[in-house]
Amino acid sequence: MFVSTLSLGRWRGESLGGSEGRMHGPAGALSFKRDGQRVLTSSGLLFAGLAFYVLLGLAAAGVASLA
Repeated sequence: MFVSTLSLGRWRGESLGGSEGRMHGPAGALSFKRDGQRVLTSSGLLFAGLAFYVLLGLAAAGVASLA
């Protein structure tokens, strides 16, 4: 839901229980295009979430070092 809202409906995330990425995306892909809409696979969602929290941690460490 977050991906869809952030991208104004141009992207969407694959359901975690679904196998849509295995059927329509190439092996190991983080995203693929289906019906004109970009779809993030569950691996892509995991990677994006991990990157977000790493950046959040770095920003928090940077702010903490200023004090």
